[in-house]
Amino acid sequence: MRFKITAAATCFLVAASAIVAAYAIRQSNSLAMDSTTKPIDPGLAGSWETVGKLEGHEFQLIFTFDGSGQFSRRYFVDDGGTIDRGRDFIDINAGKGLTAGEWRYDLIGTDTLKLAARGEPTLLQRVLTSEQVLWVPFARAGASETRDMLTGKWKASFQGIGSNWEWTIDIGSGLNYHSHLEADDTGSVAAQDGKWEMWSKWASKPASGSYRVLSFSALELDIWPFGDIVLNRKL
Repeated sequence: MRFKITAAATCFLVAASAIVAAYAIRQSNSLAMDSTTKPIDPGLAGSWETVGKLEGHEFQLIFTFDGSGQFSRRYFVDDGGTIDRGRDFIDINAGKGLTAGEWRYDLIGTDTLKLAARGEPTLLQRVLTSEQVLWVPFARAGASETRDMLTGKWKASFQGIGSNWEWTIDIGSGLNYHSHLEADDTGSVAAQDGKWEMWSKWASKPASGSYRVLSFSALELDIWPFGDIVLNRKL
């Protein structure tokens, strides 16, 4: 079977992580802290948000830092369109959507859908390949409202771009399509004198980079793979 998503899609990302995302894990020297040093620069405390771009895709990013040295992050991307279906391949053309591209697919029974990269690799497909994810297994979430077993809500998870991602796709009875990819996690953070390190709870090594407090409302953060981004304080 083959289907094609033809409508233009909008990508957004909020916090952590993502294709489509993402978050770097880099070995670095730990920030020196003595008993009088606070875990983070007070100027970083609070919640921050921005849109990060990676190969033309937009990710909504949200970071929260508290004065005790803890952080949380959330990244997400949304896109969608409509589906034309053929044989055993799908061609997702969701504009600049992160999930756009050619995919093989397989329906196993009524409750399992598997997707695999095919054709010219996209950013998301390269991420999956780098993590040796040959097939993404989706489980049905709820019942299909039609006799077409492809329709309904499907959920999967995978690791990539330094994050654990949850991928939800929703295929309606009219073969309209919506995709939501999201990554989030928590951990500890140290930030002093323009340098930061974050230790995610699931990562074996810290991520690190530089920062600059531009004002009470603006923060510049160097974070892989987005580079230097300017975040706005959430009030």
